[in-house]
Amino acid sequence: MVDFIDIDHDRLETVASFTDPLQAHIARGRLEAEGVPAYVIHENHVWAAWFLSNALGGVKLQVVESDARRAREILAADREGEYAETLDLPEDEVAPPACPHCGAADSFARFSWQTLLLVIFSLGIVGVIFPPRRDLRQCRVCGTRWRPEPE
Repeated sequence: MVDFIDIDHDRLETVASFTDPLQAHIARGRLEAEGVPAYVIHENHVWAAWFLSNALGGVKLQVVESDARRAREILAADREGEYAETLDLPEDEVAPPACPHCGAADSFARFSWQTLLLVIFSLGIVGVIFPPRRDLRQCRVCGTRWRPEPE
């Protein structure tokens, strides 16, 4: 958790500017993961009126003046891809589940007919479609359908 700053003694400095608030929050997360408290400024203005982003100078990422140099170094390292290795997962962790019948790893997710019925019902009654879960898998090799075990 980020501690609050004392405005009387700590001055904020803008270290980056983004057109999209989501990008600013991703960068803020990287800085906070490295121990640098960061603050996103003008986020709500851009969410409310996205076309004002350029007029405001974008969504700003600010840090305390004493952390500005370190924050810029971290953001530059992030842009150069130095943190990309931390995102790579071993292939066996992201492979789709194997077919219980033939053992093939070539399967796809599909909806059950009960889920589709619930989607149609929610659209008719509420007027809103709630995103359904794809709770079934089907093997592309042998056609077997199964429910994967919860993780």
